[in-house]
Amino acid sequence: MRGHRLAVVCLAAAALLAAAGCGKKGPLQPPLRIVPQPAESLRASQRGARVILEWTNPEAYNDGALLAGIASVEVWEGSAPGDFPTAARLVRALSAADLEPLRTVPGPKSRTFAFSFVPAVPASFSGPKRLFALRIVDAKRKRASEFSPPAGLSYVPVPQPPSGLTAEVGEARIVLRWTAPAANVDGSAPPALGGYIVLRADGDEPARRLNEQPVAETRYEDADFVFGRAYRYIVRAAAAAEAAAESEDAAPCDVTPRDVFPPAVPSGLSAAAGSAVITLLWDAGRESDLAGYKVWRREDGGEWILLTAAPIAGRAYTDAAPAKGVRCEYAISAVDADGNESARCAPVAETIKESADDQRPDRRKPA
Repeated sequence: MRGHRLAVVCLAAAALLAAAGCGKKGPLQPPLRIVPQPAESLRASQRGARVILEWTNPEAYNDGALLAGIASVEVWEGSAPGDFPTAARLVRALSAADLEPLRTVPGPKSRTFAFSFVPAVPASFSGPKRLFALRIVDAKRKRASEFSPPAGLSYVPVPQPPSGLTAEVGEARIVLRWTAPAANVDGSAPPALGGYIVLRADGDEPARRLNEQPVAETRYEDADFVFGRAYRYIVRAAAAAEAAAESEDAAPCDVTPRDVFPPAVPSGLSAAAGSAVITLLWDAGRESDLAGYKVWRREDGGEWILLTAAPIAGRAYTDAAPAKGVRCEYAISAVDADGNESARCAPVAETIKESADDQRPDRRKPA
């Protein structure tokens, strides 16, 4: 009986093995080769004689694992998409030390980087459109990623940078002026000028472009500024033939605008005499930095006396101290938050008349 049970177990095991062997087998898959993900958002532009490449480094391998660091970034150049990788030329392998982050916005350390170089092209700048692509080499396995999607650029004559950039601070705007370039960077003339690009850096922040489209004139008005803040202005000449081609920067102009502009002279001043006081009313000023008003008085053509120790808010004042029967003139000046004071407005005059009781000898003030 025991032998019979052993035979049954053996037959069942054999049946299971036979069933397993009948399953359909697929083709063998090669193991995934772990490499970094490609670089992202590659952009090519021209600045003077230089080509500038900007891109975003990956953060992971192609299997989704966190990237263990970047050993280098390979910059490749070709003339057609099919050149990568067969006919492309290695321009340079950038080491980790070369990869300084490009601060495009304030905040944490950026993953966006830039690299510039002067390509080997004739001085005439003639030639077909060039394509550039990157490969990322990781620090752990020293393996290169696939090529990034290429970025193209037509290398064209670019104007020399503008010169003589100046800034004139006004009450409502900063006016920039500069001198147009006389030639292109290759010495040819007239310059292939498509307008000007204006950039501004606020304090330690990166410079940002102020105008979407190039301006044609050699001047620009910046109305979006704050008094007391430091600014650095930069101007570039845009090439006429290529939207991504600009000159090198003009020598920058640094300016810290100061508010030295007084408010407008107050208007609409009127005076009304009561039995013992004179009440003044005037129109409110419209300045956003208005701090208040000073009230002035003079009697019978004498010297002006300031009645308010500090600028007062509002647009009314009551003088309870004028002498009866004395002709008093009043004027108002406006003061802003920086202490700039307007001129006094045109004066108005009023007199508190003496009543019949005031004429009695016993009510008169002693001389």
